[in-house]
Amino acid sequence: MRLLILTCLVAAAGRASGQVCVSPIECKSLDNLQELLASTGGAGFPPCDLSDGSQGVLCSTPAEGDIANRFGGAAAAPAAPGGDSIFFPGQGQGGAKVNVLDVQPLTSRFKQQQELLISAAQEVRETAGAAARPMDESGDVMEANLIVTETEQQLAEVEREVAQLSQAQANTPEGLQLLFAKPQSKEVGVTARSSIKAVQVLKSLQEKKKVGTKELQFEQPLFGADIANRGNFQRFPAGLDRIPGCTLPEQPACQPREKFRRMNGECNSDAEPRLGRAQTAFSRFFPAEYEDGIWQPRSKALSGDPLPSARLVSERVVRTTPVMDPWSSLSVMQLGQILNHDIISTAAFTLENGGGLFCCNRDNTMPAEPLHPLGCNPIPVPADDPWYAQFGRTCMNQVRSLPAPFENCIAGPTGQLNQVTHFLDLSTVYGSSDTDMRRLRLNAGGLFKMSEGNLLPQSGGRFISGEGRLSENPGLAFMHTVWTREHNRVANTLSRLHRHWTDEQLFQEARRIVIGEYQHIIYNEYLPVILGFKYTREHGLDPEFGHSFSYTNVIDPRVTAEFSTAAFRFGHAQIPDVFQLMTQNGMNLTAIAMEDSFFREDMLKLPNFMTNLATTLTRQKQRMVDNTFSPAVHEKLFASGQPSGLDLIALNINRGRDHGLPGYATVLENCLERTLSGGWDEMSEFFEPDVLRQLRAVYQSVFDIDLYIGGVSEKKVPGALVGPAFQCIIGEQFFATRYGDRYFYDNGDMPHSLTFTQVREIQKASWARILCDNVEDVNVMQPLAFFAPNPLFNAVRHCRSFAIPTVDLRAF
Repeated sequence: MRLLILTCLVAAAGRASGQVCVSPIECKSLDNLQELLASTGGAGFPPCDLSDGSQGVLCSTPAEGDIANRFGGAAAAPAAPGGDSIFFPGQGQGGAKVNVLDVQPLTSRFKQQQELLISAAQEVRETAGAAARPMDESGDVMEANLIVTETEQQLAEVEREVAQLSQAQANTPEGLQLLFAKPQSKEVGVTARSSIKAVQVLKSLQEKKKVGTKELQFEQPLFGADIANRGNFQRFPAGLDRIPGCTLPEQPACQPREKFRRMNGECNSDAEPRLGRAQTAFSRFFPAEYEDGIWQPRSKALSGDPLPSARLVSERVVRTTPVMDPWSSLSVMQLGQILNHDIISTAAFTLENGGGLFCCNRDNTMPAEPLHPLGCNPIPVPADDPWYAQFGRTCMNQVRSLPAPFENCIAGPTGQLNQVTHFLDLSTVYGSSDTDMRRLRLNAGGLFKMSEGNLLPQSGGRFISGEGRLSENPGLAFMHTVWTREHNRVANTLSRLHRHWTDEQLFQEARRIVIGEYQHIIYNEYLPVILGFKYTREHGLDPEFGHSFSYTNVIDPRVTAEFSTAAFRFGHAQIPDVFQLMTQNGMNLTAIAMEDSFFREDMLKLPNFMTNLATTLTRQKQRMVDNTFSPAVHEKLFASGQPSGLDLIALNINRGRDHGLPGYATVLENCLERTLSGGWDEMSEFFEPDVLRQLRAVYQSVFDIDLYIGGVSEKKVPGALVGPAFQCIIGEQFFATRYGDRYFYDNGDMPHSLTFTQVREIQKASWARILCDNVEDVNVMQPLAFFAPNPLFNAVRHCRSFAIPTVDLRAF
């Protein structure tokens, strides 16, 4: 990480030649924290004084240029190298260029789109440019149109039948589950209805032997072990076509010199305007693994036997005794959740009246047949389950995710609908549509509405923001509040500096500044903690010094299913048993049990709660990412005062099957560029012995291991919080999210680009500064707030200290 810390290694006391005293947040890193402390025997680093007398760190002068320019802000902008490349300052300004694709994390990165084949006679419609037009001269087309009509009738019948079903009751775990997964707008329902019809048309065509699978070509054919032998790879001789009855999406009218990103994410890509838009499908790194090749959840082992119940896997593999991370603070978990909600929002089926589906019998036993033929995918709970047996539960409710539109109506495996944009644009605060934004704005001074106590506005007694899940826990509501306050703080400052600016100018300029701060904090502070400093440096994930010239429209910025449904749920392992509230001087106050905090955002109204929670998030250490989880999410999720709740780990595993994710071994093979033999002994390289025993006890084959439980349980890469499979997926995703985003804050040489000086100011942003500026009575903070305070390198400083730099908004 070029602009973070942790490389300030000194061989002897005193200021060595070629070193300079800087704020910890601005010291370029060469290695990770653990190795640094180990190399100094835990003795820390010789202190140095910043110009205000506060303590800084001695940082080695980089080979690429003048350290005073790098950290002093008076440098000229480097020349743009042009092309699809990353400019690495380490090679000299204007010097060597590295192709952006050469440092992409996943070697087999550009997969051919997985497509299904429909009867060759229907190619006529594709060449005519219509999705499903009646043509008397083609019997196949007539049959396709008949199938469309029959499907519409069948879906209408399903709606009539399921209208009689019982719905999840309010204030039960299942009812609260709905609050977290329900569609967030009417547009979602309309979009999903069309997508469901397309899925069912495809399935009807498949039954009539009119659809098959197009053979995929890979640079490295490592997919044979758990995909090629499955039934969904049977092939029918046919030509590619669009889905009958599918309506092509309307293309947006984009202006090439638009200064601000659109709320719904469209017109970001200069090659494909809908790419990354809200209400579109998640992408994939790997071929989908559905039982029928279209939408049926993965349910069979490699042998053909049923996969073990997701609850059985969770119960056998997961432990609840906490293993604490000695370095990082709880902020890592909490920022990770709002980041997750910024780019991932998967809606589930609901009843016509908006109520939640209840897919189990009323007595929580497993129904003989699905209660909803399309929307239900409940989890069987073994009769002898050590926890749930005492409550007579043999069924855990889970509702299937809504399908997304098929892009350009091309037949293929179903993708899931993402309700929010695929970009890091703080849609959690600003919303993913103009409608979302309008209901939140004050329409004066570029500000958001706020309620008493400078808290978020309310509707129906609950806080509202740009994304509907903010009430899930107080920490999440806190994050929404802090970032909303930061917007208003920036807008107020800009208003004083530019009194002639309109409300719209102030709002949009403040928005892009705050989004830039947020993006910089993610790449400069958050990702190196998760992926390891060495990894982010070697894979082009560190911020550049000033502008980057590496945007390329050949990179697909969309969020992938493997990331959203498995890898980025690693943070569930970091969820604490309690939030230990504490004062700024370190005195412990109330300990709030996690299981008692769900949907208690009203806690933010308590006196000093924001201040105390800010201190908790930056001083309380978090759990390690492994197979140990808090009981609050293992068996008491959304319990809401009841003795038992849901099992989040089981839900994650089953959701992966619902979304057609590949197994853990498939991902591992491709990330490591090697073929696994399939033997259990070979897996000892990736799992601790006790974890491997537990996995072997529930799965028949290595290739049956579900991606989520395998990834969260794997041995960690040195210096990272995750193991090799999750490191690969997360790294690949954030690579695409950065270099596929035309509006990423540091992109230079574009009509909407910030100036070099403005970019350098944004690069002073830090999580510590955000908290200092936006939480009342937070007067002290460690500069590296994703790490717990440490007197050796990360001591608590006053917020006015130069050790916590301030973004100078006079540059804007």
